[in-house]
Amino acid sequence: MKNKSRIFNFKKLSCSQYADDLGLWSTATDVATAANNIREGIRQLEEWCRKWHVTLMPIKSKLILFTKCPRHKKEVEENGLVIELFGGVIPVVNEVEFLGVTFDSRLTYEPQTKKTVSRAYKRLNLLRTISSMSQKHNPEMLMTLYKSTIRSIFEYGAICTVTAADCHHEKLQLIQNQALRVILNTPTYVAINDLHDASGLTPMKKHLIEFGKKRLKSLVSTSPIMTKSIEDYHRVQHIL
Repeated sequence: MKNKSRIFNFKKLSCSQYADDLGLWSTATDVATAANNIREGIRQLEEWCRKWHVTLMPIKSKLILFTKCPRHKKEVEENGLVIELFGGVIPVVNEVEFLGVTFDSRLTYEPQTKKTVSRAYKRLNLLRTISSMSQKHNPEMLMTLYKSTIRSIFEYGAICTVTAADCHHEKLQLIQNQALRVILNTPTYVAINDLHDASGLTPMKKHLIEFGKKRLKSLVSTSPIMTKSIEDYHRVQHIL
């Protein structure tokens, strides 16, 4: 049966939701058009909330402009960027976290990388401690710990963050290099390529691309919505 009822009629917007996290975004050649599209989407959202007696807090919402164009920034400086939700102005920010991934206004993923590196180094120190306290060196156990506690952090949101600049991927690669020296118990003069050959691991950026491909295939096979999104917007062209 076809579903004849629709909650929203977003013709110029895209929408994503996971649990109680809702994101609306619009792509346009100028800021004013994108902002008007967002306002129309929020108007429909407010109507739905009033119907079902749901309240949204403007202060808990965030508004961010993704652009690298100086003309767009000048447009915001001259005309402002004000979008309201239930009578309150949504704060404009330069960074926003959505589902655990931090997006910056230029989509460099530098803030996300800093957060990831900080978490990973803490777990790397734990890996070093476990290795030093073990009476018998166990590379298999240490490798399992690395994959489950450190590399898994890098893999989260990889479909997005794989587009980050190489300088950010190099920071993740450095952590993997240090982890491999702990796992294989090798001195510092052993070449990085030899470490990867001995461990069977691939360089981090290559691994994240392959991981992203697997995630996309899984999403396409389990969610028709994702299939249409990939076909319509080519969000993951760089991976496919």
